[in-house]
Amino acid sequence: MAGWKAHKRSCGKGSARPSLAAMVCTADGMISAMARGGWAEVIALGKEIERDLGFIYNGNVEGRARAQMGFAYRQLGEDEKARRAFERGAEVWGGLGDLKSQGLMMVFVGRSQMAMGAAFSRDSSSSFDKARRLGLKLSDFALESESCRGLADLAKREGRLEEAQLLAQQAFIAVDLLREGDEKDILKSAALCSLLDCSDLKALDFDEALLHQFVEIAGEIHQPQAIGFLAARHIHMGRRAEALAACTAILALAAKVFFTLVTGPRRP
Repeated sequence: MAGWKAHKRSCGKGSARPSLAAMVCTADGMISAMARGGWAEVIALGKEIERDLGFIYNGNVEGRARAQMGFAYRQLGEDEKARRAFERGAEVWGGLGDLKSQGLMMVFVGRSQMAMGAAFSRDSSSSFDKARRLGLKLSDFALESESCRGLADLAKREGRLEEAQLLAQQAFIAVDLLREGDEKDILKSAALCSLLDCSDLKALDFDEALLHQFVEIAGEIHQPQAIGFLAARHIHMGRRAEALAACTAILALAAKVFFTLVTGPRRP
């Protein structure tokens, strides 16, 4: 962090009154800290921006900072603080007229409320609904998909399985309308994960094409779930050899994660 402080001084930090350039540098520092998992540092830098905003205000800087603080609080298990950060972020982006960013913040508000427990389910549903309405208003398929996926996960948690599956299907349909690209693959993988999580893997008429599509496009985040669903399907269908191969792949992934935690990420 010492190197980053030196960089901030070169941007004008250190004067009695903070400058916009210095705040932008601090916001960039939050992104760097997030990339290396320095969640406490992200929050500390965010609080520094909070103080500086009292001298010179910039909505874009605050919106970015609130989002990053929210992510950091979620990683640390402080869901109430995350909710407050995301709610403030939604308010800021809405005031700036950036409805897409406002909608995304409302999705994150809903996720934080879900994590806070069943007592906040109604609030969570309301947040996802607000995000969904913005997605429909903007014809933003990514926002529509993420809000439907949040509603699906909430419905499944509450035991409303048919509704959950319908919402997950709507999330999958929405993301399929996006242009090809990295964002589409990531969101499609997430939508498939929610859809399969709501599906009956034991059913004879289960659509295995969706499962194999998930395995094919799943990135590092969803790969364990994808192979897990595949292994469960093979077990239910009595395919012992295929189930064993999938379980072996899961163990290999777990070993890889453990090795990375012990030795640190491989440097290029």
